[in-house]
Amino acid sequence: MICLLRNLGGLLTPSNGWDQLPHPNDTLPGAALATLKCYRNQLAHTTATSMDNNEFISKWTSIDMGSQLVYDKAKELNCILVTSNSGLGKTATIRHVALKFKHNGFEIVPVESLWDIIKYKTKRKQVFLVDDVLGKYNLSPTLLEECERNNEQITSCLDTGSGSKKILCTLRLQIALNKRFKNASTILNKVVINLEHESTALAKEEKQNILMKHLNRNNLETEIESEEIEIMCETTFAFPLLCKLVSNDEERFKKRISFFKQPISLLKGELDKMSYDNKKLYCNLVLCVLFDGSLSRSMFDVDSNECDDKIYKLMQTIGLQRNMPKKELEDSALSALGSYLTKDGYNFRFIHTMLLKRLLNYHYACY
Repeated sequence: MICLLRNLGGLLTPSNGWDQLPHPNDTLPGAALATLKCYRNQLAHTTATSMDNNEFISKWTSIDMGSQLVYDKAKELNCILVTSNSGLGKTATIRHVALKFKHNGFEIVPVESLWDIIKYKTKRKQVFLVDDVLGKYNLSPTLLEECERNNEQITSCLDTGSGSKKILCTLRLQIALNKRFKNASTILNKVVINLEHESTALAKEEKQNILMKHLNRNNLETEIESEEIEIMCETTFAFPLLCKLVSNDEERFKKRISFFKQPISLLKGELDKMSYDNKKLYCNLVLCVLFDGSLSRSMFDVDSNECDDKIYKLMQTIGLQRNMPKKELEDSALSALGSYLTKDGYNFRFIHTMLLKRLLNYHYACY
């Protein structure tokens, strides 16, 4: 069946080809088929006829105290807001909780804004996900005022009496601590869970599990000493993000201890080197900043003149040939999946928007 679908056309080749597990950030349909094929082959060709509970749990679940608390609260209440500083897994937490609700018959509905809930509400059981509900970097007065204006209508949408509607939102901690938000007349500030609070912060064992899952995914678990794991797990800054970044990049893995101790310094050094040695990738990252953290792949099509002025002006500024085919920029972006970029449908996005965007804003201004 997979062979037939491949040969019918219309599917992009996965990041690692058709015969290996695709990169975790490759979410296109071809990658999904390649994943199914690989796992099917693993199960079909094994001599074992069963799987012990520990192996099953390690493959299919990743539950920490934070997500368990959010899930328990969300079972009782209709609207939960999850907050923390950047890189600590707010989005991953609400997605994980949403999957638990899906197993109980809920439909997962990602929406751009809180009032989209009114538009997409149906008679089915639904859990709505809203990332950065009141702004990514700063509190948006406009968004908050609209929330207050529509608060009664949104609340009535949730008040079904059967608990069939849930809202899971994320908000960065500096916004959640804003007095204007705390005093607002909105459902959003009624139940706020801070992932950095001591009751929900990652324990040492949980950090080790997260780190090892990332290393196992890239077959690096045998190349690291237990003493190194201890040192890396002492880090509190954006720990889940650092695990992903260090396991997806060979150079970072070589400098793993330094990277966990001084991630900002090392990332700045990478950008310094990149601006001279890999101008195509540097150009892509700066373009991502200019387009608010996201690049449409259609920008690189030969027949498209979408944003050409910005692209060619930036290429010239960075030191690339103006007549260089845009396709070469797309190839460079594909090579950076997992280390700097991820794919969301047909868009390239920063692997972590706030961290890389702030670094690049600073770096390009100096450049």
